[in-house]
This record gives sequence, structure tokens and C-alpha cells, in this order.
Amino acid sequence: PQQLFKLLYLDLLGFKPDVIINYDGFNEIALPFSENLPNKLNAIYPRSFSQVVKSSAYNGQCFPLNNLLLSKNSYLPLFELVKWIYVRNCHNQSLGKDDNTLSWNDVFDEEKKGYLNRTLLVWEESSNRINDFAIGKGIPYLHFIQPNQYLANSKILTEIEKTEFLNYEPYKGPIERHYKDLNINKLDSISKYDHRLLFLDDSRTVYSDNCCHFNLTGMEKITNSIITDGSKVFEVLIHKKDKKM
Repeated sequence: PQQLFKLLYLDLLGFKPDVIINYDGFNEIALPFSENLPNKLNAIYPRSFSQVVKSSAYNGQCFPLNNLLLSKNSYLPLFELVKWIYVRNCHNQSLGKDDNTLSWNDVFDEEKKGYLNRTLLVWEESSNRINDFAIGKGIPYLHFIQPNQYLANSKILTEIEKTEFLNYEPYKGPIERHYKDLNINKLDSISKYDHRLLFLDDSRTVYSDNCCHFNLTGMEKITNSIITDGSKVFEVLIHKKDKKM
């Protein structure tokens, strides 16, 4: 839901865009399954939310002895070594570094049964609320689903893409299994475009890493496609600007 959050924050700051372009899809599938699900978090939570929770939820049982040891100094190396080990372990314990998951809860238990559907619903609802916001402000809204190399048969992969850009497992699995499940027909925007197969017949290297990022060649094709697909919207905007001048 982070695009929606950012848009509302920019509006709060007084930002008045001519057009809203949402180019998404990858993070909306990869992150809930690679970050939220293993940490027992519902799909709607923003990226790295579990780290925010852990950083503010200290386990302070070791603090009294920890603080007592820190107040003592000794010339005995053995004492200082024991003190250092305890203080380090207390620090790690307080930050939850030995536990990568949050506690189980009934709300997560229920959501886990249909995690994919919840993930898809967050994506759909976030876009549709952006669309409602845009309509209310009289701003055109374009939504694009981005391409990704982990979507099977979506591109003629080059040698470097095959050997170096297909090996990031935390994101690879969710995209291979679920990226096809994003349904563009669930979006309310009248200007919506599916770019998942944008590179279908492109034999050039367009990706730049094993996550989701594009090199200059890929970005140029994406930019040109956005301009082409949204040409009617952009022509109206240009016409309005010309009339004001």
C-alpha cells in the first residue's frame, strides 16, 4: 500500500501533480511473501514493518545486570571479557536478534489460509483508492503492471540474465508462483496497462540485477511504452498547458 501512503503524504504537503503514474506489481507480490509471511505479519503491512516493531519492542529482562556490569570497571581481563560477552548478548536479546518472527496471533492465523487472495486484494484496493483520490482531485491516473524476469516465458533471456539475474530466491519463488495472478481487470482506473510481457520478443539485456531493476535499455523501452500507452492523457495535459499560456 506504499504508493497510496506516499500520495496522501504528498497531498498533505500541498503537492499538486498534473498526472499520477503507478508502475508496480513486483513489490506488491514479492514483499508480502518474502518479508511479511515469514514474520507472521498480515499482507497489508508496509515493507520492513517487522523491523520497526522489533526495534520498539524491547525485552528488558537483562537490563538491570547489564547496567550494573557497565558501571563496574576492573583491571582483570577475565572480568572485562565476561562483562563484554554479557552486554553483547543482552543487546542482541533486547533487539530480538535471535528470533526472526513475531508472535502468532488469531488475525494472522485466519489470513494465512488465504494469503495470496489477501495480497492481491491489498494491491487492488490500494490502486482503486488512488483512483478515487485522482477522480476527486481531477487528476488523470495511469496504472501499469511492470515486467519481471522471474515471470516464466515473459522474455527471451540473454546469457547474463540467465546466469546472474535469476538467482535471488526470496523474490524468485513468489513471482514464479503468483505474478500471473495480478488481475488488471480488478482495477478501476480507465487507463490501465499490462507491461508484464513488454519484453516478450526483446532479445537484448534489459535487466540490471537479480531483483527487479532495469538497465538503461530497459528503462528507455518502459518510458517509451508509457508515453505511447498514455498518449491520449498526455495530449490532453499538453493542450491544457498550451491554453493557459
